[in-house]
Amino acid sequence: MLAGFAFGGSGCEIVEGFLVAVNIQGLVGQYVIPPTGILQDLCTEFITPDDYLDSDFSDEINDVQIYDIRIKTEGAYNGTVSGEIRAMRDDLLNPQVVLTFSGSWEDFKTPQSWLQARAGNPSHISPQDGAIAFLINAIRERRPLRICADISASPLPVPAGLAVTAEVFGQVRVAP
Repeated sequence: MLAGFAFGGSGCEIVEGFLVAVNIQGLVGQYVIPPTGILQDLCTEFITPDDYLDSDFSDEINDVQIYDIRIKTEGAYNGTVSGEIRAMRDDLLNPQVVLTFSGSWEDFKTPQSWLQARAGNPSHISPQDGAIAFLINAIRERRPLRICADISASPLPVPAGLAVTAEVFGQVRVAP
């Protein structure tokens, strides 16, 4: 019987479209900590949909899922770090607070996860209500986004070469 399907055809035809899951890439902000230890209202350039979505797919986004936002530190430092990460659309003046974070610099050497915090697991991140809906709507509408930060590190002096990175992980389902 299998041979009949393989060689004789089954008469099946795809008449409906299908969806493909595509990873969101490039929604990242990396912030170099200045010697003062304080970084205020620093934003990435606008990240366009062509930067964070594969341009080979149609403009029609059927679904958006944000599955994590992570904060990590880079560089050696024996101190603490705290801050706020915000997302900003190109068509709105006020950025949306995505999360706040606080802990030792070393705590963030292993990326701290928004997902862990939402699940009630120990984390140094406090997710903010409405942040995921804000990001989903912006991506669904194919809006350019900025990732902004206020970050404080102490005690002083803060050595050169320190950075904090915030990264959004997600997928869209699109019709190819």
